[in-house]
Amino acid sequence: MQKAFGFSLILIMVSLLCCAKKSTINTPPVDNNPPEAPSNLEGTAYSASSILLTWLDNSDNEEYFAVFRRDAVTDTFAVCQRLLANSTDYTDTGLRDSSSYAYFVRAEKADTFSSSSNQIAVTTLPRGLSLVGIARFQAPDASLAILNGNYIIVAAGDGRLFPVDISVPAFPTLGQIFQAPGQVSAISAFVFVYLAMGHRGVQILQMIDPDHPVLLGNCDTPGFASDLRYVVSLPQGGYLYVVDGASLQIIDIDDLSNPIIAGDFHDPLLPQIYDVTVGLSFAYLACGDSGIAVLDITNITSPTLVSRLNIPGGAGKLSVKESSPWGQAFVYVINGTANMHIVNVTDRAHPVLGGVSHVGDGPRAINITENFGYIAYRDGVVIIDVSDPASPAYASFYPDTNEIGSIEIFGGYILLADNNGLRILQYLPQ
Repeated sequence: MQKAFGFSLILIMVSLLCCAKKSTINTPPVDNNPPEAPSNLEGTAYSASSILLTWLDNSDNEEYFAVFRRDAVTDTFAVCQRLLANSTDYTDTGLRDSSSYAYFVRAEKADTFSSSSNQIAVTTLPRGLSLVGIARFQAPDASLAILNGNYIIVAAGDGRLFPVDISVPAFPTLGQIFQAPGQVSAISAFVFVYLAMGHRGVQILQMIDPDHPVLLGNCDTPGFASDLRYVVSLPQGGYLYVVDGASLQIIDIDDLSNPIIAGDFHDPLLPQIYDVTVGLSFAYLACGDSGIAVLDITNITSPTLVSRLNIPGGAGKLSVKESSPWGQAFVYVINGTANMHIVNVTDRAHPVLGGVSHVGDGPRAINITENFGYIAYRDGVVIIDVSDPASPAYASFYPDTNEIGSIEIFGGYILLADNNGLRILQYLPQ
């Protein structure tokens, strides 16, 4: 009886030891070294159905990254994708247009994981609008010009020039940054680059090699050169129309090394000029509270005031669409209000206010093509259908709160210069 009890006791102890060993094998050890959390999560909407996410990988022991997404329909976060170790980007596709999505990312290893990255919200673009490419750099108070088709030159207000190769629009490439000898108010270009430099007047650069600009000439102006437009003049050279405080200076650049002032316009009824756009035989001025002015420039040396028209809210920036030198023409005007005004200037001597469109608070740049107007304002770019000038209609919108300074249309692309660089968009009406 005593032996049987002892044998039973031994069996019980062996059984307990085996169970303990088995439990130890099946229970994973506690990992005291979980992955570091990813950081700097950013998101960019590239189309109506896709968002690109990027982040910093701060860990060296993760097995994969988990991307979590939340939308307005589900209202809860769920994993939308797991990516291999060392991943730093992910394109989320198949999304709804004009819809907001929230994201965060975390690093994971076996049964442990990092804390979450920062959380972001991104809204997909409207249908028909896509972001083609981005070149990132800091360019406050930016303006831009198109050089020889393949290059965009972005000028920051502090005088830095950023040449960007856009021969492949999806992958714009930033070249060598050049420092101009002073602040730059505006830039224009064709074969050469022309800079409005405030009290320094106008400077002309050769940028055949955009990475190595060469100063060719300069021209002092009597006031403050704040804006300019280059107009080609065949068979050679051309003219620069320079906004110069209370006057418009017309500079002959046939001799690039020695540009000279060929014409001057000023009028006591127009105490301040803010912008100029040049048509085939006329120039159009934005004159603040004095509205717009139409100039006959057939005689470059003596431009003549043809007419003037007050605009509700004044005139800050403008663009023109002309069918022929003396044919149908419209001027599109923005100012400190939230509206764009369309002026029928077909009869240049008697301009008439036409359609008006709401474009958002703080409009700061405008460009007009055959059927659409592109207006940069505080929150982005609004696209207006102007095929019927009497009744402009909202068409689309691109969000950008980085203070767009300039907008150009080239080769079917929308080019935006803002504080964070250059953005290349494409709009295909649905």
